[in-house]
Amino acid sequence: MDLNLNDDEQAEAIKKWWRENGRAVVLGVVIGLSVVVGVRYWFHYTKDQSNDASIIYSQIEKAMANNEAEVILEKGQELVSNFSNTSYAVMAGLIMAKVELEAGKPDLAKDRLQWVISNGNEELQHTARLRLARLLLDSDNVKEADALIAGIKSAGYAAAYEELRADIALANGNTTQARELYRLALAGANGPRREFLQMKIDDISVANTAVAE
Repeated sequence: MDLNLNDDEQAEAIKKWWRENGRAVVLGVVIGLSVVVGVRYWFHYTKDQSNDASIIYSQIEKAMANNEAEVILEKGQELVSNFSNTSYAVMAGLIMAKVELEAGKPDLAKDRLQWVISNGNEELQHTARLRLARLLLDSDNVKEADALIAGIKSAGYAAAYEELRADIALANGNTTQARELYRLALAGANGPRREFLQMKIDDISVANTAVAE
């Protein structure tokens, strides 16, 4: 604004500017307030969702301690249906898969694990993918198990993936590849798992010796 204008001229200039820009200013203020209100609403909504989900999940933990499979499945499904955007629902999915498998329902367990892969964070996705691949392998669906973990890498789960790939190679009759993969898994394993992997390597050596004789 020109400071050399007199009071009347300045007032007229302000009116003109408002006529040209007032609607945009009001719209900007409305949008800004809407964003603030929306963010606050979403924060409180997600907080309430998480609190409600945690209560249901605690009921699942209690049911697990009491071996109440029906309660676990009921409460788990409630989490998946109504609180699918929370980590509690994803963790419940893993638990339900275990319950379904123990009940002799592998197909339902597979569906649960696939849901976790599609909805979980990276860590839970790896957990579910490994379990599903193991379940497929145990069901003689070797190709599906192999395809599920093809190209998947994770520093935190490297040993588990290498061991599973070795099991798949062994199922396909490729003992040489299996032995090398077991060795890779052994290099990244800790604790009792190392002894178990060494046993698998030794078993291959024994089998190969028997065949040679």
